[in-house]
Amino acid sequence: MGLFSWGEAMLPAVSSLILIVSWRAAPPPRWMVRALAWTMLIAAGLITAELLLKFPVRRLLSQRVDGFIYNRPVVTLLLLLAPVLALVGFRRQRALCLALLFLIVTTILISDSEAAKFGLLAAAGTFALSYAPFVWVRRFLTVVLLGLIWMQPFFGNVMRNVPDRVIEATKAGHSRERIALWQAFSDVTHHYPVLGTGFGSSPHMGGHPVAAEINPAYRQMLKIGHPHNAFLQVWVELGTVGALLLSALVLWVLRRLSGAPANIRRAGLMTLMTAGAIALVSHGAWQGWWIAAVSLAAALLTVRPVLPKPVE
Repeated sequence: MGLFSWGEAMLPAVSSLILIVSWRAAPPPRWMVRALAWTMLIAAGLITAELLLKFPVRRLLSQRVDGFIYNRPVVTLLLLLAPVLALVGFRRQRALCLALLFLIVTTILISDSEAAKFGLLAAAGTFALSYAPFVWVRRFLTVVLLGLIWMQPFFGNVMRNVPDRVIEATKAGHSRERIALWQAFSDVTHHYPVLGTGFGSSPHMGGHPVAAEINPAYRQMLKIGHPHNAFLQVWVELGTVGALLLSALVLWVLRRLSGAPANIRRAGLMTLMTAGAIALVSHGAWQGWWIAAVSLAAALLTVRPVLPKPVE
């Protein structure tokens, strides 16, 4: 099970690494990024039309009709938005950038993905924060991200104290069920705090021996498949070792962004916090589509413009 999950996660991650290495040797032409922007624009327009017109395309194709089907594409569009806008450039392609920004934000707001809306809020907050001196921004985001990682064994207990009015206001995102889910998986970390239960074990946690030791009020939630919190899933499956590795990754990313150009650094910070916000409340940590979206966004942030050759 661990090898299967590892393969699903590593295939898109290695593919993005190949892109980074190849783009470093030969940067892609500008038309490629514009083509990606237009593709995203068409995708957002299609999703918006489907949601507003009650899925005419899916009905025509006799496909399953439900708003949540578009949640993953919406999340992917959000993760790619900041890197693509930074590469296309507002000054060079103002109309395209404004259309892309407006349509993707509109798509997110009318979608069923509460995780994407939370990620959009994180992106907007990070954008405003990014105009402060970077040294302070870096310190603040380091504290936030490391704090989220290391609080996970107690995350369920903390979220149980959320006021009822907040839970009621966020019930569209199944907040009450998520809190019970987080409580159940947080309890698992207390029994396997160092090495965890094994990579990719979350989908089978309902049949794991540890299930018998979990509070009966939350035990059934272990059968959901994963905790809908990537930080918590790392703790459950990899324990303290996984938390240390994730912390090192966060510190490395922030360090790399510190030496990037201002527009790439701002887009990178927004993408990092967007991914962190979405990972905190949704999706399995090792799902291939999620790794692909995050790693492609990271790969795009490594692209540098081709400088014109000097005229002799």
